[in-house]
Amino acid sequence: MRMLGQTPSEDEVSEIIKDFAEGDTMALEEFLDFMARQLNGASDKREEDLSKEFKLLLKETFRWYDTDADGIISWDELKMALKNTGEKIEEWEIEELMKDGDENMDKRIDFDEWINMMKELEGQVQC
Repeated sequence: MRMLGQTPSEDEVSEIIKDFAEGDTMALEEFLDFMARQLNGASDKREEDLSKEFKLLLKETFRWYDTDADGIISWDELKMALKNTGEKIEEWEIEELMKDGDENMDKRIDFDEWINMMKELEGQVQC
């Protein structure tokens, strides 16, 4: 989160990890679970605060992927960001993500498409 411009306290980070991770670090699947829960909305004050934080995080994450800050995530930007996660990502997986996210088929993902792509991921992640 700090890498994305957020400044949560250590207690806030610990609480998020405690709630969403299996251990003391958060894997990609656990992060997606966190995102899915945020997209589902919140029922109490704490979850509402997380939802607001998540919306900001989603915007900051888009900026992290959009390395040239042109408001568009290209295939190369998506590939680089996914490779930088440390997860083993195959070329076909990047192609599939781009295909799923690129609604207007211009071979780029704009912010609206990014939001829709994250909502689609919600259905693929168990909450």
